[in-house]
Amino acid sequence: MKALDPFYLVDSDVLPFTWDYRQDLTAAGEVEVVADGVFVILKKFLPKGQVAIINSIVPYLMQRANIDSPDETVVLLPTGVFDGLVTFNAEITSLTAFIAEINYNAPTRLSAANNTTRAVVRSGDTHPVGAVSINVQNWNPLFRLVVPSDTEMRVTFQIVPQNPTAANQLPVYPFIGTAGVVGTARIDWAGCVVSGVLMPQKKFDDARGAAQSLV
Repeated sequence: MKALDPFYLVDSDVLPFTWDYRQDLTAAGEVEVVADGVFVILKKFLPKGQVAIINSIVPYLMQRANIDSPDETVVLLPTGVFDGLVTFNAEITSLTAFIAEINYNAPTRLSAANNTTRAVVRSGDTHPVGAVSINVQNWNPLFRLVVPSDTEMRVTFQIVPQNPTAANQLPVYPFIGTAGVVGTARIDWAGCVVSGVLMPQKKFDDARGAAQSLV
């Protein structure tokens, strides 16, 4: 990968980018889904001849507060509020972009504790953050995804399913907001910021060839 490092210093053909996408999940029927409860938060198509190298994907959640009052507003949910209860999954050509094995039990009331009922999760990041800009800038050099030319990338969002038996479900649990329903566990918006660099396909291929020659 060292042969790619100069691109992060200066090159007129290599442009840094951020994609900041957010969807209002409460707008029923207006947000694309890939399965029941799995929402498309970001979808980006790389045109022919262009490659994106992604360095970071930072998810975040927002919530309406003081609903139906003169003080109705929007707040960014802080880091840790729904850790392990929601997932953001990066996909390239509809396939998971990186290995993120998630093996969760389906949350259940203590009185009906059950570890054998598992939650079906598509993979992804289960820890959305509040300090979005800081986390985007502190990208992990080991986390690099390549979105090839003429390819679609998307980021999906879902809430980790609870125990399927309604009587065993937790009374306070993340839910997609609907009109007339309020609560501290309400999710109105889901978003993510993706950052990296864009470059011509040929330049990327040349750099990858140079990197391989060093191995």
